Amino acid sequence: MATVAKEPSCPTCSRYDFDEKLLERVLRNELAIETMLKEIRETNAKVEATLHLMHDDRKKLEGILDSLDDMESKISEAVSDLTQNASMTISQIKKENAILKGIT
Repeated sequence: MATVAKEPSCPTCSRYDFDEKLLERVLRNELAIETMLKEIRETNAKVEATLHLMHDDRKKLEGILDSLDDMESKISEAVSDLTQNASMTISQIKKENAILKGIT
């Protein structure tokens, strides 16, 4: 007695056909996932580079703000000195004017 196995003639009914289609689908999904992973890594690298640039720009801006604060205090001192000098000059001119009025 001999047993003979025959594959079905219908490819959609074949177990091998199902396995082959499943394997193809798994491979397509794997390629798609690898592509997405590559794109995510590229985007992450760009985000990190931009974050680094923003951090550097922030440090520069902080330096500029510190410089502006120093300039503001220097300008304030200069205005104060100028006001004091102007007051002394006006006082001096008033005294000299009074002296000149007293002579004539």
